[in-house]
Formats: sequence, structure tokens, C-alpha cells
Amino acid sequence: MIGPTSGEITVTADYMRKEAKRLSSCNAELAQLGPPPDPMQSVLVLAERACDKYEEGAECLAAADPNSNEVARCFAITNKANELIANAEVTGEGLVGMGN
Repeated sequence: MIGPTSGEITVTADYMRKEAKRLSSCNAELAQLGPPPDPMQSVLVLAERACDKYEEGAECLAAADPNSNEVARCFAITNKANELIANAEVTGEGLVGMGN
């Protein structure tokens, strides 16, 4: 299976617990950054949406049986979070490039 590390992985209950813990730390890590300058508020909104998706993915992984089809749904959720965080990064880079 191709997982969030972009490499081949063996999905075990232990792997899923560790991944769920890692994903669920997004909101806390974002909060540690503090409030962004006003021009970067749109980036914060995108990052918060991504963190919410990571949390959803974490909850899914924590509850899923590693031998079930549910795991694919959990990874689909985290892939959506990856898209959102990538959009936040691109938006932020665009704002920085504009001198904001």
C-alpha cells in the first residue's frame, strides 16, 4: 500500500496508532505559531481546514481495523488534508512574493 510517506508501507495497528497521533497534532502545532499578520489570514483559514481534515483522518485511523477497507478511506481523508495544506503553502508563498 502507498501511504502518506509516498513509499511502500505495511499497515499495522501500531503504524495506524502512530500515524493517528502524528496527524492529530496539527492543530496544536498551528496554534503554537501564534496569530499571523493580517495579509496571511487566508493562509491560516486554509491551514485550519487542513488540520481539521488531519484530525478527521487521525480519528478514522484510530478506529479502523488495519485489515479492513476502511484504511483506504482514512488515507483518502489525509490525502485531502495534504491537498489543503499544499494550497495553504502556495497561497502563503504567493502573498510573500507580493511583498506582504
